[in-house]
Amino acid sequence: MVKIGALWQKKDKRGSTMFSGEVECPHCKKKTRLFGFVNKYKKEENRQPNSNLFIPEDEPQESKDEPYIPETKNPKDEEEMPF
Repeated sequence: MVKIGALWQKKDKRGSTMFSGEVECPHCKKKTRLFGFVNKYKKEENRQPNSNLFIPEDEPQESKDEPYIPETKNPKDEEEMPF
């Protein structure tokens, strides 16, 4: 097994249990934050997960060690596309 990160148990603003931490892809070494929330709708008979995991949409999914540089479109790329 390869360790890819760690989670800490916390309480959210409403007092519900949550987890937060960071995971790192072992192949590309990119890191991202991760949040886990207990599934309030889980019932024994519906086979839903105990927790749901989320990554923030508002931050780049790049390593914190490297600066984030947004991709720029090359106008020639659009001209050369066959469709």
